[in-house]
Amino acid sequence: MNAVRAGMAKGNAPVMSSEGTGGAYFMQDASGHRHVAVFKPVDEEPMAANNPRGLPVSSTGEGLKKGTRVGEGALREVAAYIL
Repeated sequence: MNAVRAGMAKGNAPVMSSEGTGGAYFMQDASGHRHVAVFKPVDEEPMAANNPRGLPVSSTGEGLKKGTRVGEGALREVAAYIL
């Protein structure tokens, strides 16, 4: 967290990943040359209202993967990381 704070204090904005179907952002250190954290906003998941990749908003609330709801992907990824 300290490295992220130092990077932000130097004016290093989050950098959006060029890959994936949702918004994923890398946070830089103070030098701006090293990624030290990543975050994925729930409202930018695939088929969510603020998806930056231009995917349509889900009319049923279901996400890209059958049986999942839009916005649940982040929770599932956190659970997988913890396990």
